[in-house]
Amino acid sequence: MLSFCLAALMATAPADTTELPFYPAPISHVEVGGRALAVYDSGGGGEPVVLIHGLGTNLAFWRETIPALEAAGHRAIALDLPGYGLSDKNAVSGTMADFASAVAGTMDALGLRQSDVVGLSMGGQIALTLALEHPDRVQKLALLSPAGIETFTDAEAAALKGLVTAQAVQNTPPAQAALNTAANFHAYDEARDGWILTQREALAERDDFPEYAAANAASVAGMLDGRVFDRLG
Repeated sequence: MLSFCLAALMATAPADTTELPFYPAPISHVEVGGRALAVYDSGGGGEPVVLIHGLGTNLAFWRETIPALEAAGHRAIALDLPGYGLSDKNAVSGTMADFASAVAGTMDALGLRQSDVVGLSMGGQIALTLALEHPDRVQKLALLSPAGIETFTDAEAAALKGLVTAQAVQNTPPAQAALNTAANFHAYDEARDGWILTQREALAERDDFPEYAAANAASVAGMLDGRVFDRLG
């Protein structure tokens, strides 16, 4: 779900928004496929870089990477995938193809024909799917701990789908959520990584938290059903 940030040396992050903690500002929304998707876009004429977050997180993951890219002269663009963060969460399919189309649609809404694309974990699988299905939209790929290249038996995939349900995500006790989060890191540092749990608490207070939980479960199924290993040269 989570890995390391793109930049080793990072500038001061943009000021937070108030809707969810740790978000860079300003946040706008674009309409893609009938949904409003939250986007951070630094604008400008620099070479664009699109940042795709992983399972269970949102564009706030990139809050320290964004200023590093901007300092290097890039146009940094980070989006909340459908079902996550401040984007609409109704009836998310969770398929990698639909997520890739949402990224392409966001690029269309921002007037981008082509971009470098960075994907983390599930975002890496989405980035690979985007490159496979919309190769003209991707200039370069940077994949951070990408999902989709693992191999699972049918029984293993079925077990994972049965484990990660919408109800399980929504009803995970805080102590278990903390253990689940820490398990994603080789070396978990609460001071550095604890923002994830703080943000989950804020998400749990929102009216759309059940839809967020459903989107997470659908995304796990989408990753298992839409692996890209067999499609790579």
